[in-house]
Amino acid sequence: MGTLNHSFSLTATVRGLPPGLAEAAPHPPRAKPESEQKEVFRHREKWSAERRSIAEGRRLRAAIVSANQAAGHLEPLIKQRLATRRETPE
Repeated sequence: MGTLNHSFSLTATVRGLPPGLAEAAPHPPRAKPESEQKEVFRHREKWSAERRSIAEGRRLRAAIVSANQAAGHLEPLIKQRLATRRETPE
């Protein structure tokens, strides 16, 4: 019995698991084939690009809303200035 199984067996008994699970030591993760890794990478890149696009859209909408609010606050002042210009002879 190797040290991995032995240590796992001790852990299994400490946690109260049946001793039969000690032989079913977890295997190291399987290395994915290169084509699968590339597919995962492309998928992550696609989602990253979409998240960046969504975030950029939100920033643009926020900028437009703030510009519209600023314009709304300035509109009465602009109308007042235009009205005073029309009243004042040159």
